[in-house]
Amino acid sequence: DDGSSVIESVRRLEAGVLSSQNKLNNIVDIFNIVKTDSSDAEAVFTALGSLGRVYAALWAKGLLTRSKDDRDSASVKVKEWLRDNYNQYIDLLRSTLQKPEAAMQVMALKQLMQMLEKEGAAVGKVSGVYEFPNESYLRTLEAVLDNDNASDHVLRTLADSYLNIYDDLRMYFYRDLAKIASPDYDPFKKTRTGERGSGTVVEKAEAFVQNAFAVLNMIRVMPKRKAEQFDSLWVPVPSETGRADLAVVSPGAHKKAFSEAWLAFMRQPLTADIFKQTLQTMHKRIIPHMNDPRSLMDFLSN
Repeated sequence: DDGSSVIESVRRLEAGVLSSQNKLNNIVDIFNIVKTDSSDAEAVFTALGSLGRVYAALWAKGLLTRSKDDRDSASVKVKEWLRDNYNQYIDLLRSTLQKPEAAMQVMALKQLMQMLEKEGAAVGKVSGVYEFPNESYLRTLEAVLDNDNASDHVLRTLADSYLNIYDDLRMYFYRDLAKIASPDYDPFKKTRTGERGSGTVVEKAEAFVQNAFAVLNMIRVMPKRKAEQFDSLWVPVPSETGRADLAVVSPGAHKKAFSEAWLAFMRQPLTADIFKQTLQTMHKRIIPHMNDPRSLMDFLSN
């Protein structure tokens, strides 16, 4: 059976990379399986999962981080090559989030979150300071939220498996939501084609508004009041870093991020239904946790 032989070859290629650095080229072969068997969901699923385990191991070995000790030009070239391949893998996962199958979206999100944790841990190990890899996270959140195909399943996974558990993911989610929602946001530093009034951008805005609202409402953990309550972080803090000064354990930083996210969301072109639902949740879920509830006056006076 073709399908099972493809899956067997993926596993064999993965085992090769994990056992020897001489077999790093196997990564390219696993990529090719994703490209050539793209209609075979099980083969793609297996290959993407396999690449995730390979890159998790490469992060742990320090082969994807740049460090001051990288003097040997051959090892620098290998790292650059691996990094290029890794970026292709991340792009592939983000494009998988746009596919219509909910199971593929959820698998891609879980792999992306896994990679985020490995990246944060590896970078922290090299630098000795806590560095949340927010550039990666922002791009992933944009791929989930600004997405016509986003399933309820993937939005719920984002909220329940990540945002409702991990304080750092929740705070940066609020910050990034405010960033993506701002009128001058442009991930590629160049102006988006079309004005707000043209068809494509409005449709895009509509999907974003609906998905952002869905996830905001799925978040059950409200900003905490004491630093010691922030006890669950997705990206580990290096042992030599003191936690006390980090924004991710600051009640003020969380409250500010929460406020800015909701205010940015309320400036979007809301449908009558979402506007009404926002008003209904305002007193219990939003006002008590705002930095300055008076900042909601604009929204309420509309």
